[in-house]
Amino acid sequence: MLKELALKWFQKNQYNTKALHRIVKVINPLLYLATPVVYISSKLSTKYYPHKFNNGLFRGTHLLPKLHLYDFLTPNTQDQNGFIDTDHCDATLFSGLLSASGYGKEVNMSAAKNDKNQWFRRPLNYPPCYIPGKKSSTISRDMMMGVFWSSWKNKHIGNSYLTYLYGSQNDWVMGEGDISRIYLTPGLRSTLVLIIEKTMPEISINHLEKYFPQSWPKGLEDYEAHLAMLHIELRGQLNGYIDSDMASCLIDIADRMHNNALAQLLYAKWVTGDFGWTIALLGGESIWPTHRLPTSHDRRESWITQRGDDSNGWLPAEGLDTKTHSGGDFLFCMMLLIGDPK
Repeated sequence: MLKELALKWFQKNQYNTKALHRIVKVINPLLYLATPVVYISSKLSTKYYPHKFNNGLFRGTHLLPKLHLYDFLTPNTQDQNGFIDTDHCDATLFSGLLSASGYGKEVNMSAAKNDKNQWFRRPLNYPPCYIPGKKSSTISRDMMMGVFWSSWKNKHIGNSYLTYLYGSQNDWVMGEGDISRIYLTPGLRSTLVLIIEKTMPEISINHLEKYFPQSWPKGLEDYEAHLAMLHIELRGQLNGYIDSDMASCLIDIADRMHNNALAQLLYAKWVTGDFGWTIALLGGESIWPTHRLPTSHDRRESWITQRGDDSNGWLPAEGLDTKTHSGGDFLFCMMLLIGDPK
């Protein structure tokens, strides 16, 4: 019954940000009531610690030469602000992850933020992604994940804190458009607070927010699974461990995304410690060629680790036009595997 009522409300108010603000004002105080339960659960939950990668597994592979080549070639796919994939409306996510990898040229993430500290899907010098009346939005939670990753790995403390201020001043409604995309969930707010705590412990914020409830459902596909993997790994880096619910989510994703290098990498890192299949996937010539960057004739998806095994993103694109992909998906996985570039 409640689920049906919620669905009807959403269908009626999908683009009604005023209605979203009203709902959030009711929900927000209730979140603090859950913090004691979340705190106790975090103390009692089984903790999974990361397995260390053995660099000896690179022996006999071309992964390190490939890494250096991609690091050299990727800047050719970046714009003047270091962004990639600006022809689509996911540039802030993928550019943020490339920035977090430490490879390629530096990314000026603030190019996708206005003077009110509101984030957008791509830099402001490109046409807007949000078209009123169509299923779109100025920002989304996965774009914010790109901001989070870049802020954490590069210690961009201003971006983290200004994002927190913007969110808290706007009921955590981060933009305009489809309300299912623009609301920063309590779980992501919790992670933002953790980032600020780790990089700016002297800043005055509401630290209780780091105990807001998290949700790690099973059965996620494509970009939703990708968002969950990025979120779990980020929290793992911030805390030094993941809990049993996060581990179960990673196991579920890895079971269904057998050919996804990111899914298999995180499964090995947090669960099994066996990185053999991850190395094999990263060495795959059809996805990440050794002597050049991948192109749309290799596979149509520019960031392949956001796709499940059944996606047509793995297939070559049709037509004569060829787009060279950034290789940022490979560079991000390699950063997670061997650590930050020296």
